[in-house]
Amino acid sequence: MADIPGRLKLILLFIIGSMLVMFIDGLVFDNYNSRESMAMMHMDMKPVIYADPAPPSQKDYWEKFHLWPTDESDPDTPLEPEILIENGKEIKFYRIVADNVLHELRAGVKRPMFSFNNQIPAPTLRLQEGDHVRVEFYNNATEPHTIHWHGINNIKNEHDGVPDVTQEPVLPGETFIYEFIAEPSGTKAYHCHVDAPHHINMGMFGAIIIDPKNETVTADREYTLILTEFDKKHAHVGYPGEMMPMGPDGPLPWLITPGRKFMMPFKPKIDEFLINGKSFPYTKPLVVKEGEWVRIRFVNMGSMPHSIHIHGHEYKVTHRDGFELPEPFHTDTLLIGSGERYDAWFEANNPGLWIMHDHGGLGVTAGGYDPAGMLAAIAYEGHETEFFTQFLERAHVYTENIEHMDDDHGRLTPATDLGGHGMEMGEGGH
Repeated sequence: MADIPGRLKLILLFIIGSMLVMFIDGLVFDNYNSRESMAMMHMDMKPVIYADPAPPSQKDYWEKFHLWPTDESDPDTPLEPEILIENGKEIKFYRIVADNVLHELRAGVKRPMFSFNNQIPAPTLRLQEGDHVRVEFYNNATEPHTIHWHGINNIKNEHDGVPDVTQEPVLPGETFIYEFIAEPSGTKAYHCHVDAPHHINMGMFGAIIIDPKNETVTADREYTLILTEFDKKHAHVGYPGEMMPMGPDGPLPWLITPGRKFMMPFKPKIDEFLINGKSFPYTKPLVVKEGEWVRIRFVNMGSMPHSIHIHGHEYKVTHRDGFELPEPFHTDTLLIGSGERYDAWFEANNPGLWIMHDHGGLGVTAGGYDPAGMLAAIAYEGHETEFFTQFLERAHVYTENIEHMDDDHGRLTPATDLGGHGMEMGEGGH
């Protein structure tokens, strides 16, 4: 140290002292339980301060995740609205609540995630073209959130749901009212737009279906399949929202005050590929009857394109992003980009038990095992196979007897007797 020039010595001492103060700050100050402690960084690095009352402590934060497992989600059962009459006009009124949840992707893989109305995917909104829609959004979670209405064009700018652009983020404990006219018709979606790739990945997405006023063709049966991905090791560890100290907290100098928390960049390592929030064999089968025309509404809310191949049938693709195609086309493999929606029909003319899956290879399964991941069965009534029944029985044994099966999910080779473990097709593995 004696050989170091005086000016450089002062700089080194300042750096060492600063790091020491930051370290002591992290040990001594209770930064988790102050309004400033849960500020987040958005596109312009603008900190968002939590509204009163103060956000929960770290202990409360984790307890809230683990006390609330997700409710059963069925995108084919729409959320029922309350009908309001104002000035002689009808308004469809919905209540949507953001909350932290503990969600099971597949047996043994439960992860802290975010939700709308405690469901992943969120409840489907089924509307009629021209409906006046009002949504009361309440944030009961521990992070700022908004709702973006993906594909809804007849909406005012301030209700588009982009934080720091069209509105302030909705902070925990706050409510925001969204309104729009349900136009144009077609398959749409909604999702949180705060740190959008992160919060969508964490479960904040759902479908919107707007039926045209003059529907001329209807399906015998209809399914909505929302495609997403997840990093199963992304456990929201550390500061809530993966935050870290990064700057001044108040009027006092930075070195003697607790550091404000900003959100770390979201860099997932995707290893879970899901249909309606589940990985096969925990995806629900598409039950059909011979002779039916089946409509599938594909909604890709993930960050990757997915190439969905159907066995034993072909799609007739009639709509893209909700808009009717001038010329429908036929295919057995449909490439769906991030944010895209397709309406694809097939005729149930080939009885049996078939599958529909992402043809992207091992990268879209679960840990490299197959069958797993982004896959669902197409089950004709009365056409279950002995092999599939045994497969589901093995999955059921895993569900009951193994808490953590991340590395062995695809093998499904139980160490216990299979006796007495039946599984109904309609239960989709649960």
